[in-house]
Amino acid sequence: MIDSHEHVLWPVEKQLAKMDEAGIERAVLFGTTPHPELAMAALQKILAGDNPQAYCERLREKNAEVSRMVARYPERFWGFGNVPLGLELTQTKAWLEEQITALGLCGVGEIAPAVLGENTQRVLNLIG
Repeated sequence: MIDSHEHVLWPVEKQLAKMDEAGIERAVLFGTTPHPELAMAALQKILAGDNPQAYCERLREKNAEVSRMVARYPERFWGFGNVPLGLELTQTKAWLEEQITALGLCGVGEIAPAVLGENTQRVLNLIG
């Protein structure tokens, strides 16, 4: 059985034991960030605060964490990364190249039309 996705748990051995107990062979792995589906604007402000660079750095750390876990347990996880909300299309493309492709991640996660709003089709075309 393959689970739809997991968030990084520590210690990872505990996560693997839970997967084994449930009969999960392999899971898509996400960084541990909140789900933004229902309150994008408010959540973006809370997460980024007055320092969007710190927010992006936090997402970079989460992507690197997922990449390390996949490298350590490639037979158990596929890694999906985080993409900051509110980037321009060219910034999003650069982020995907630097933070998803370069880290060897398989895709991006937790994207929903409610999050993307009017940019839904443009972003789906970019990642599709």
